[in-house]
Amino acid sequence: GNLKPDTYIFYLKYENEDCEGYPRKGLILDLDKNIITPNGDGYNDFWTLEGLEVLQGSSQLQIFDRSQQLIYEENSSSRISWDGKIKGRPLPTSTYWYILNLPDGRSFTGYIVVKNRD
Repeated sequence: GNLKPDTYIFYLKYENEDCEGYPRKGLILDLDKNIITPNGDGYNDFWTLEGLEVLQGSSQLQIFDRSQQLIYEENSSSRISWDGKIKGRPLPTSTYWYILNLPDGRSFTGYIVVKNRD
């Protein structure tokens, strides 16, 4: 289906069992909103992934620049948030690449566009 990004309770039911199913929490991440404008106006200043506690372990986000240099890394079991900066300094407008590793073994790759006033 077309579930929106959020935390859900899924019910697992085995084919040969006559019961309502076993509840399990799951998380659908919103990785499509990948443009940030970290200018301090309160809108799109951060790229944030929330609800990670459902996954019961530590998730890891790594962000790289175009020359494949690691510019940001965060590990968290609840929430990851990047402000589009490197060591507190603004980055130039560009595309940055990420690797997101989840504790359930899933891995996602993609890009984030950081749009600054440069």
